[in-house]
Amino acid sequence: LRRLREQFRFALIDEFQDTDEIQWRIFRTIFVDGTKEHGLWVVGDPKQSIYGFRGADVFAWFEATEFLESKGAPRHPLQRNFRSTPDMIRAHHRFFETDPSFFGEHIDYDPEVESGVPETRLVDRNGQAVSPVEVTRLLPDRGGKFYADRIREAEARLVTAEIGRILDGSLLYGERTPEPIAPQ
Repeated sequence: LRRLREQFRFALIDEFQDTDEIQWRIFRTIFVDGTKEHGLWVVGDPKQSIYGFRGADVFAWFEATEFLESKGAPRHPLQRNFRSTPDMIRAHHRFFETDPSFFGEHIDYDPEVESGVPETRLVDRNGQAVSPVEVTRLLPDRGGKFYADRIREAEARLVTAEIGRILDGSLLYGERTPEPIAPQ
């Protein structure tokens, strides 16, 4: 602990929502507990916690942020999103305003978030706006049942078709003069 503290005064952990309880305890011990000369900053979004299959625990995020705030650390929520078009953000607001508790009691949805790229848009080859969200309705089989394997197959077909539509140049994205979306 002494050597780590001598070597590192501060830590910034990005994507903190994908940590686990053990990782949180390690960073807390090094940079928070029993020291005023060290600092710990955590960055993340619990709504993006997707690594539970490898041990990430979003509840470590809740514990850490509550603990750090109790020690006087400020919270700085994202107010401008530079990755999403204004249409995409409006679609999310519409969806989540109908059920603000969608994420559960620990996760808030902030309807004040706005696009940091207000001129950016998604259009088709003719310059017509394309909906940023597509809802698919699956119908049950004749017996009135849904089967997981059929749902997976239908989802795979839909995703494959959408990837094809993106890569064939049908969709354009960008500010003022959108360009075809290309693989990276």
